[in-house]
Amino acid sequence: MSDKAGPSHQDNLDGDPSAHGNAVAEAITTALSWLTVLPFKGASVFDRITGRRAIAALPVAGLVPAAGAVLITAGLFATSSSRTPTLYDVTPILGGALIMVAAQMLTRAMHLDGLADVADALGSYKPPEGAREVLRDPSTGPMGVGSIVLTMLTTTTAFAVIVASVLSHWSAGQMWPGVVVLCLPFVASRTAATTACWRGFPPFSNSGFGSLTAGTQSTVTVACWWTLLLAVSGGLIGLVGVAACALSFGVTLLLTRHCVKRFGGVNGDVFGAIIEITCAVCAVILAIGF
Repeated sequence: MSDKAGPSHQDNLDGDPSAHGNAVAEAITTALSWLTVLPFKGASVFDRITGRRAIAALPVAGLVPAAGAVLITAGLFATSSSRTPTLYDVTPILGGALIMVAAQMLTRAMHLDGLADVADALGSYKPPEGAREVLRDPSTGPMGVGSIVLTMLTTTTAFAVIVASVLSHWSAGQMWPGVVVLCLPFVASRTAATTACWRGFPPFSNSGFGSLTAGTQSTVTVACWWTLLLAVSGGLIGLVGVAACALSFGVTLLLTRHCVKRFGGVNGDVFGAIIEITCAVCAVILAIGF
């Protein structure tokens, strides 16, 4: 999630409700416009009203890469000669790689930029002002590159294992648990970004994407999304789904609090890093337990 976007009018950051359209429509279309390649127009006015609405709908945007994962796995299931993978079957490995490629293409790979920037800033061990300067630096250092490589390697490997399990479940006629497992990392990671915009986590700047979005989400909004994820995942895939959601939530709180301490607040780069890291965490738990 880039921090290059900013308010339409710096002197009226809180916004005017009369300048906005239907709340639900604006929330969903703006979230899809910001976080995916889908051609939605989104909001025409950018202030904290826009930010609050769009961030509340981020989990909906997670359904786009999730749909890509389901379609890729379904294609492999339809074309594979053996729908129950063996030790030497490369189909799940191919599936994991394709899912990651599709996810990055569908989201413009924007979250990787945030992941790299946050890794470089945290790795600098500078005080908040210096760390924020590292975040703003357009170049990527060795820690940033390493964080991208290691996170993508972890997530791709986890999805390869997930694809193998899903193919086996689908062969046994268990369709919906497989769909939920493929979708959960993408939706949970966007819910994590919504959580990072909770009112207790302030922006570190009055400009940029973070000024529109940080600190805009109520406890009710955050709780509703996690409750929905827990209910769906727990109901369809059992305790492993609950564990994946719970650990993703815990990692989100720890990482966001650490960034607030190190940077003096959060910004769009922090949200992008949280999306990539929690996606990896959630996928690993599902790979182990599903």
